[in-house]
Amino acid sequence: GNMLGIDVIPFKPPVRYSAHLFRLIDCWQTHAIVYSQKGVEKILSKFSVTGGYNYDEVLRQSIMPDGGCYMVAPQMAYQKAGLSDIWGNVGNYEHLYSEGNKLLV
Repeated sequence: GNMLGIDVIPFKPPVRYSAHLFRLIDCWQTHAIVYSQKGVEKILSKFSVTGGYNYDEVLRQSIMPDGGCYMVAPQMAYQKAGLSDIWGNVGNYEHLYSEGNKLLV
């Protein structure tokens, strides 16, 4: 996950919950995720395909502030560098993985 944000949207860092679990405050790039039934229902009530926001931003603004979103430490999955069919160019987010893991200490 991207826990670093971008220049115009600085993210709040994750908060330690236990030895290998951190509560997420801000995060994009939900590549490996598990949902509870309650979580799915809440997300579906907040997300609209025509709403103008991408999925990760809906989670960051509407779901994460209420709690219940966690990340394992160290991270176990990230997006491999390669051609993005969404963006139409080559993306490499490996630095977000390595820099994000530094927040999980």
